[in-house]
Amino acid sequence: MSSYRNDAGAWDGGPPGAESDYAPPCAPPTTAPMPTTDPWTGASYTHTMPDMIKSAADIKTAPFDPRFPNTNQTKHCYQSYVDYFRCQKVRGENYEPCNYFKRVYKSLCPNEWVDKWDTQREEGTFPGRI
Repeated sequence: MSSYRNDAGAWDGGPPGAESDYAPPCAPPTTAPMPTTDPWTGASYTHTMPDMIKSAADIKTAPFDPRFPNTNQTKHCYQSYVDYFRCQKVRGENYEPCNYFKRVYKSLCPNEWVDKWDTQREEGTFPGRI
């Protein structure tokens, strides 16, 4: 295997793409600090964790559910929301295993959907059977 470099150390052509095999090592990436202002509007904002997250160990995504094998998790989101309130209705509000469904829907569902569904439940217009 030739080096694809001439005597002066300059790149001499070689096959296309081979220059990346002989490129000098790059410096490791650095982590940028979190911004405190919006770059477009200049509005100030702070980053806060949701109340149910006390530490980094509490951050978990929803586990695989074989009922929802596809990448689109919309049905999984909705079903977990309904299951959480069904569980609370049947078992009571203090039944700890119901919180599994809450963690799943909080992880998968957009906040706007949850707010809308909460409003619909309060008004009695929620389309699901809870």
